[in-house]
Amino acid sequence: MHWYWEVLNKYAEFSGRARRKEYWMFYLINSIISFLLGLVGGFISPFKMLTNIYIIATVIPSLAVSVRRLHDTGRSTWWVLTAWLPAGMWFILAIYMVILGQSISSFMGLTWIFIIIALIISLVAPIIFFKFMIEDSTPGENQYGPNPKEEPTEITPQIPEEMKECPSCEKLVKREERLCLSCGYEFFPKPKTIEEEIRELDQKEKEKNLHNFGDDEIT
Repeated sequence: MHWYWEVLNKYAEFSGRARRKEYWMFYLINSIISFLLGLVGGFISPFKMLTNIYIIATVIPSLAVSVRRLHDTGRSTWWVLTAWLPAGMWFILAIYMVILGQSISSFMGLTWIFIIIALIISLVAPIIFFKFMIEDSTPGENQYGPNPKEEPTEITPQIPEEMKECPSCEKLVKREERLCLSCGYEFFPKPKTIEEEIRELDQKEKEKNLHNFGDDEIT
């Protein structure tokens, strides 16, 4: 359901790219929902209206994700007409037959030519569109945006020459500073005084004597 909601969130977003998984998962879930609503509508009359509302509401996101899928393969938006052209041609033919009627014999030859062309397009256009929809993404970034299958690379910010990074809190401080004001880290520790060194040596000597005394008792 993630990809289904992803497409609905981009309801009328025709820019950018959509990977195959986004398109086909939305197509699958949308088809299942439409089928279930139509099935229930056959038994419960109010659901017929709900089915029609749902189909109309999902026309725009379906068209948008198709356009983004074409962009993902490096193709122009106009290629989406391959999915709608057959329906458009049959609609034009129906209007033509209703307005002119079949009684005008002078138009019958043209009518049959149009029907043959509509049949050919109805067979070829869906195959072309299906081929576009199953193609893999063009690698890297194209004119429509970055590849949705590739993770965005993190750009490491450059540290200005007059600043340096504290190894403790990773905050930036001026290069001449000896102390980080955020965490108190000392970049250049102060040298020990003679008294501090003497106390440190005495402490080490006491620890050494205590360790030797413990070894003598054990033996």
